[in-house]
Amino acid sequence: MEEAEGKLCQQLNTFCAAIDDQVDPLGLVQKKVDAIKLGSKMMKAAYDLSRNSQIYSHSMVSYKNLVFYGPGNKMLGDVPTLNTISYPMPILTNCNVRAQFADLIHDCKSIPKFTAGIVIGLGIVKPPSANAATDFSPNLTVKLAMGGHPLLHAKKAAYQGYELYKDCGDGKGFVHFKTVLYADYMDDSLLPAIGFSQVWRYKAIYILKGEEVGILSKIVTITVSGAE
Repeated sequence: MEEAEGKLCQQLNTFCAAIDDQVDPLGLVQKKVDAIKLGSKMMKAAYDLSRNSQIYSHSMVSYKNLVFYGPGNKMLGDVPTLNTISYPMPILTNCNVRAQFADLIHDCKSIPKFTAGIVIGLGIVKPPSANAATDFSPNLTVKLAMGGHPLLHAKKAAYQGYELYKDCGDGKGFVHFKTVLYADYMDDSLLPAIGFSQVWRYKAIYILKGEEVGILSKIVTITVSGAE
């Protein structure tokens, strides 16, 4: 799910435009689908009105500053006006449309027929493209947490989680290490002896309904050291 409010509005609009074709095949609750479609319209209206208000506020402050402190030989222009939305105000809905959207996505994910193709068709994740091979791939990151253990992170989006592969430098290369069902995972493997260090490498791939989907992530690397 998109984090930025404007992108979330666009994502929800795409979802609502395509969800009707999936209600019967997925066995979704029509009442929830109808509610999220109304919520999508309310979310866009609230976002557009808020943006217009912000633009007006900044314009009005600038105009006020000209009135108070502007150059005396400059003529004032027209007073800024507040733009309204260019479409009818939608029906009022329950609060927290974002949570309603997350709940409906959760319903979809719990249904066996919910495939990676449907995920893309509903706009929950972007399809892979020729110019962006990582669209369908976890954006895996790693850093050292307290105690010197690696902390890995990959946004789950609409997926069940991700399969994590690790190369700990023992000559075996990458081997399957962990099925991760949360965005964050701490590798609490035994660290090297005190005074020694090792380079650990990781890569990941999304899973949906217990199967690997998409493209393997880029390899991330971190050096771990023995701690007293």
